[in-house]
Amino acid sequence: MSVSISVKGFRSPLDLEHQKHIKVLQFCKEMEVSLPEETAEYFGDDIRIDCIDPDELLEVEIPFHEVSNENNGIYKYEVILGEIPDGVHKIGFIIDR
Repeated sequence: MSVSISVKGFRSPLDLEHQKHIKVLQFCKEMEVSLPEETAEYFGDDIRIDCIDPDELLEVEIPFHEVSNENNGIYKYEVILGEIPDGVHKIGFIIDR
């Protein structure tokens, strides 16, 4: 049986930093100009200015690392706090069996 694991972070829509970058994103789309570097970094390299869904931008991929794979089928993972993007206020673990 195959299992897939992912870790998602969720930004708060009330976070002032997030609101600021959403406004910049919307402005740049309306004016048909490219994003400033700071906003592009905030949303990640794969942000497409033509496909803005503010609710979708609340979700952030969180890196995690396998730290051990024991013979008894127990796998251990960890999330490094310093790797969590700014503005993330909760983390969800998704396990697909």
